Amino acid sequence: MTWNIDEAQQHFPEILDAAEQSPQVIHQHNHPIAAVIRADLLQEFLAWQAQKRSKSLAQAFSELRQHCKLSSHLRN
Repeated sequence: MTWNIDEAQQHFPEILDAAEQSPQVIHQHNHPIAAVIRADLLQEFLAWQAQKRSKSLAQAFSELRQHCKLSSHLRN
């Protein structure tokens, strides 16, 4: 569900309850500015983000080689 910022301030306990079922997005001037999600989903996201950032040098070179192969293949 989505909430505008005024509603979010007035109904924060309800937002916390609803976040158990699905993320609650808070908007200001029709733009999303925040989301209230379950803590376990945040932990999953943070773990995914850390894994994505910790790409090894070997993985980076492997991706680069693959990209170069595709690029040279497209030029032929």
